[in-house]
Amino acid sequence: MKASHRKIKGYVRLGRRFASLAFLWRLACALLAAAVTYALLIHPAVIRFIISQKAVPEFSVHSPYLAEYTGRARLLAPDGTLVYEGEIDKGVVAGQGRLYEDGKLLYEGGFQENRYDGAGTLYGADGLVRYSGGFKANLFHGQGTLYEGGSVCYKGEFSAGLFDGEGTEYNPETGHPVFSGKYLKGARMQAGVEYGPDGKPAVSPTPSPEPTPTPTPTPEPTPEPTPESTSPPPEDPVPSEDGGVIFLRACLLSVVRRSFG
Repeated sequence: MKASHRKIKGYVRLGRRFASLAFLWRLACALLAAAVTYALLIHPAVIRFIISQKAVPEFSVHSPYLAEYTGRARLLAPDGTLVYEGEIDKGVVAGQGRLYEDGKLLYEGGFQENRYDGAGTLYGADGLVRYSGGFKANLFHGQGTLYEGGSVCYKGEFSAGLFDGEGTEYNPETGHPVFSGKYLKGARMQAGVEYGPDGKPAVSPTPSPEPTPTPTPTPEPTPEPTPESTSPPPEDPVPSEDGGVIFLRACLLSVVRRSFG
């Protein structure tokens, strides 16, 4: 009986069979290690999603505790609708985040002091991208692309919400370029390339040479001494107020009014 007892020590009975406790322990540890490795290495997004859903707190926009909070959070309207999710610094929206309007994504990107700032993307009520690029104090600033109806309207530089610098304007219906060159405060500069409806550079007609009249020799007048005059300094280039300005302003204002108005 003692020998038989020594043989079954360290085993567990499973029905009519005996299994080693050490084997079962090693098997359980191996299965657990395999599950953790699979979750961390193969599907890390699943773990991050679960942690983010558990760790991100929610505040009402009128919560008195919001002013002291720093970190990621979700802000809710009084009716429970999601208004913002992202980074907050002592109650102020700052960093990366998403802004919602009536439950629809309005903007995603950088924020600074509750305003759009840095790289971001602005959406319309239809879900289409309205603008993608740089922002500064809620205005388009730096490099960016403006869209109209889902098609590119302008691509280039902005300053204080207006076309300013190098850029190209496009016809949103055909996708063809309309003008490429420099802009100043939302208007085209005189130096640039205009394009026709087919998207090819427009060629100005060459004027026919006018006949040169035969000069009649006249006696040269005796020059009189005159005081030296100083030529005025060249003036700064003035933007041309042509028909393209109307198109540019209408395209920009239509987007800005829908987005910020």
